[in-house]
Amino acid sequence: MPDKTSGGYSYHVSDAAILRWMAVPDELKLQWLWEMNELLASAPPETRKLHEMFRRGEI
Repeated sequence: MPDKTSGGYSYHVSDAAILRWMAVPDELKLQWLWEMNELLASAPPETRKLHEMFRRGEI
């Protein structure tokens, strides 16, 4: 359960998942990051506002 005093959210990632992610080439990780930022930037303003509220733990 997230700590509402600090906002945001939390989750668990297994050691195996971390090791798989570490094995992904850096170029692919950066490409994924770029694409996700492009997707979020292209969202309508209301969607971006809701995303930020969720990220801060306000909803």
